[in-house]
Amino acid sequence: MVLTKPELIASLKNEVRILVHLAGKVSPSMREYRPTPKQRSTIELLRYLTVMGPALIQAAKVGAFDPAAWTAAEQAANAMTFDQTVAALAAHADTYASLVGGLS
Repeated sequence: MVLTKPELIASLKNEVRILVHLAGKVSPSMREYRPTPKQRSTIELLRYLTVMGPALIQAAKVGAFDPAAWTAAEQAANAMTFDQTVAALAAHADTYASLVGGLS
């Protein structure tokens, strides 16, 4: 199945909507929850997701992964509070539309 550009953007926006909704269900006591010692905590996973999606789309656009940009974005994400992280995730709806919308 092939998606059109508008369908892909709509799908990504829906994923953002679901993620932000689920993040809103995380109680403060569960933000540091880690399923096993070597897995990311809830807040670590959400912070990772603020970086991962836009960075991978950008890498696909330019045809190369930029480790320096990833590191800078990861450091910025790691400094975010929970609320800032959720707000950054919510902003991905517009980010994805911009990044994908510019593709041919």
